[in-house]
Amino acid sequence: MKQKTYKLVNILVLLLTVLLLSRALLHRDFSFVLHSPLIFLIMLGTAVLVHAIKAFRLYLELLDRKLPFGLFLRQYCKITPVSMILPLKAGDLFRCYCYGYYIGDWMYGIAVILLDRFVDTAALMTVLILFVLPLGNAMPAVSFVLLAVLFALSFIYFALPGLCQYWNRYLIAGRGSKRKLFALTVLARLQAAYRDIHRVVQGKFLLSYMLSVAAWLIEIGGLALTASILRADLGRAMSAYLLGAMWGGKTDYLSGIILIGTVSLLLFYLGALIFVGRKERADEAYRNL
Repeated sequence: MKQKTYKLVNILVLLLTVLLLSRALLHRDFSFVLHSPLIFLIMLGTAVLVHAIKAFRLYLELLDRKLPFGLFLRQYCKITPVSMILPLKAGDLFRCYCYGYYIGDWMYGIAVILLDRFVDTAALMTVLILFVLPLGNAMPAVSFVLLAVLFALSFIYFALPGLCQYWNRYLIAGRGSKRKLFALTVLARLQAAYRDIHRVVQGKFLLSYMLSVAAWLIEIGGLALTASILRADLGRAMSAYLLGAMWGGKTDYLSGIILIGTVSLLLFYLGALIFVGRKERADEAYRNL
């Protein structure tokens, strides 16, 4: 039953993603991508390098759960286009659902995606401070919202062990009931997820953060090359691009990167499905000999 539900959710979400992608292709002008072969190659190279780094970063964060690399890569190529196309970061819910399904622990899936977003946002703020301010551009107002989110997540990370310990003692000391048993179960899963995330943070946070900074620098490098070819103002283009990346707005360059990345990942995912399907059928035929 769970497998059927999982497949149904995947089919519906992917159909919605393809629908929104088709709508974007019909209503947005992507002719600038084909302005010159060089621009297309720059954007393609940027998309490939950035997604390779982000995939490695997420795989590193999931390493303790021993998810097979081939399975992880197929999931990344399926889930990432959804995250890029669906509005208001709704794709992150799908990411939590898919990784939680294969890991077998929804709380850990949610925690890892939160950590991944935290690292990426921290790296983005670093890039804003180091590259936007020196160019004489004001920090986008939404960046202060992101700083507040980073602070709130940091506070939760450091405060959670003490809160769980307090409520654990409080609930155990009282009379037993179904509600208290449910609350204790939730606390136990929160503590287990926290221990897993704590191991990731201790061993891999710095490397994940450096990979995120590298990915943002590559994106900005691709933007700078494209702006120089189109003779656009780099400071203004960078501010618009980073604001769009943070808040879901779509500049021409960001839309082009999203289009190229989405199509490339979906094609890779379909190719992987065909290859895996053929391999499974060949293995089945071999076993039946």
